[in-house]
Amino acid sequence: MDLSLEEIEMLHFFCFVLIPEYHQKKYSMPQLHFIFGDDDYEVIISHLEELLGQKRALYLEIKTYLSNRNVMVSDIEKTVDLIKRNQESYKKSYDENANYILVNDYKKFFSLLNQLMNIFEENSSSNNFEASSLLRSIWLRMGPSDMENVESFLKRQISFIKNDYLLPTSQKELYQIGNIYVSYYNHGNQNYFETNRHIRILLKRKIGEMEGFYPDSKINLYENYFLPAVHYGLTKEDDEKTCYIYGVQQLDEREQDPIVKNIIQEERRRLRNKYVSPDFIIALKIFVDILREKGITTIKIPLMQIFNYEYHQNMGNMYHEKLKSISPERINDLELMNAPEYAIADYENIKKQHARFYEKEDAISANKTERFLFAIYLMAEKYDNIEILTEPFVESDTLICKINYQKDKHL
Repeated sequence: MDLSLEEIEMLHFFCFVLIPEYHQKKYSMPQLHFIFGDDDYEVIISHLEELLGQKRALYLEIKTYLSNRNVMVSDIEKTVDLIKRNQESYKKSYDENANYILVNDYKKFFSLLNQLMNIFEENSSSNNFEASSLLRSIWLRMGPSDMENVESFLKRQISFIKNDYLLPTSQKELYQIGNIYVSYYNHGNQNYFETNRHIRILLKRKIGEMEGFYPDSKINLYENYFLPAVHYGLTKEDDEKTCYIYGVQQLDEREQDPIVKNIIQEERRRLRNKYVSPDFIIALKIFVDILREKGITTIKIPLMQIFNYEYHQNMGNMYHEKLKSISPERINDLELMNAPEYAIADYENIKKQHARFYEKEDAISANKTERFLFAIYLMAEKYDNIEILTEPFVESDTLICKINYQKDKHL
């Protein structure tokens, strides 16, 4: 097998850990079918059957975190049968409802997965999850065209990770509007998000000072107004600096400074419409200012993530089953806080996630497509800071925009 030792380890991890998980709907992932070209398939099956013939357990030496690294002989046999059934099903009775991901070159595929793991591990201290979680869930980020060119998709994900820190992780002031300071910082996402990073934009109002840690030093005190987060990835395509924007989302319910809200109320009123909160449009506008500052010229907006709907449907059902499994008597104890603190916290989290995801897949899908696109169009119309170059859902599954460098960049 023409792979390095690390790449062979990645092949083992992919075949013996990930592929079985995708067929058990573990971690709410949809059922995925990875299909190899005929010659590549024969090489992979031959290698796996050679392992099976050794009649001993396989220890996975891949460097990423795993809760269990031992693959039993019976598990090897099940995986070989599963890969064979996948391939035969695709060749003989193609199912239009199945999620087929075509691997055009197995050498490149496992090499790219290995690069992805290594590059992510180098930056993992600033991310909220392990490389094993990334490798398991990264397919949630795929669009329709990615299904037929998974290698190109993986290259783009690697580029995103390499460029995660082109924008600062510490808070950076962008500009000032009257007595409001516009600042932002670059946060890590959980593994199930469309990208590894998001920008959080703050509108800050100075309210005073306090003594610092050193003699005669002062620390400024602010009240904050948090705008929705923008999920993004930075890369270079066709020799142009390019930003992919995957969504705008209100991540939490932090207390908002009413005075800042009142100061920007006239702008919010100008942007108001019944489909999109004006805060979403303002967040996008300021994010474009940030991109302009970095000399980025192109914005690409993927219009659809193929597996996102089913993933959120699975997640909602999972929390519904968890809630149903708790007896009425136990719920009464938990509601009255007549239970250990950890159990109450777990119950409150299940309730919160159930309310967030159960039967919400249609609303989530609309937020990620129609409402998001509407916010982009409104930003372009109200601020004239980007030029839209393509027709969504007609010319491609990606909306392409150019940043207009001639326009005033402030609100």
